[in-house]
Amino acid sequence: MTTIRFDVDLEELLRVVQTVRAHTEKYATDLPYYRMLVALREELKQEHTFYPVNCCIFSSIEVRRVLGRQFGIVEMPGVFSWDGFIREGEGKVEMFESHMWNYDANRNLYIDLTLDQFYCGFPCVSVIPVADARFLRRDDF
Repeated sequence: MTTIRFDVDLEELLRVVQTVRAHTEKYATDLPYYRMLVALREELKQEHTFYPVNCCIFSSIEVRRVLGRQFGIVEMPGVFSWDGFIREGEGKVEMFESHMWNYDANRNLYIDLTLDQFYCGFPCVSVIPVADARFLRRDDF
């Protein structure tokens, strides 16, 4: 078995986490549906033992089901990319994990109830302007 080791740039990761936290705090008061997201996350957490790990697909489907019609929120399939957090160096490989989150086209925001599965510093309910979410890369099929 081959083991791949990579050097995570913790300073960059923490900077991005702080940016996501700042945006989420702002949107916690500005978004008309933020409290519904928090309640939905709690409900999903009660239903699934290891939430949020490997729960992104049904979480994003549930967000769309509950908020989609009223707020125009859809699912967004893609990957969580570790690229920006891995130091340059010999043998650097692209690291990513399949992921799904939601998109609010009216506000150009990504909404993610399971982002904290990748790093516990991310907020449980993350709200991020698309321009600041370079670690979330959507799949354009």
